[in-house]
Amino acid sequence: QLGADARYQAYLSGRGRLINANLLDACDRISVLLCASLPSPFEIQAQGATGETSTITFETVDDTTWRVHPWPLQGERLRIHCEGRRLAASSFSSQEEFSETMTRAPMVRLVFTLLRSSAVG
Repeated sequence: QLGADARYQAYLSGRGRLINANLLDACDRISVLLCASLPSPFEIQAQGATGETSTITFETVDDTTWRVHPWPLQGERLRIHCEGRRLAASSFSSQEEFSETMTRAPMVRLVFTLLRSSAVG
């Protein structure tokens, strides 16, 4: 019921909603790329609160750790925990085959660490 709470009105409509939608879009793209277990660096384009677009680079430290530049957060690191299903195949002949494969795939816990580029570790 956030819509009824006056404290959130600026973030649920107009420019505030657009800023939040852009942030969620960037987070969604990052999560897909992290879960894809990419062995090499990747970049995303993200729109900031003032409307400018920035390139954020993710450089591999190891299988689950990435250095991020520029660092868009407070602190030195962010640890992300999520659950997902590991699929052996990356393409499927039908939606039904995909759904069946997802149902049978075991649930796994994934942990990623994002580091400020200057952070030790």
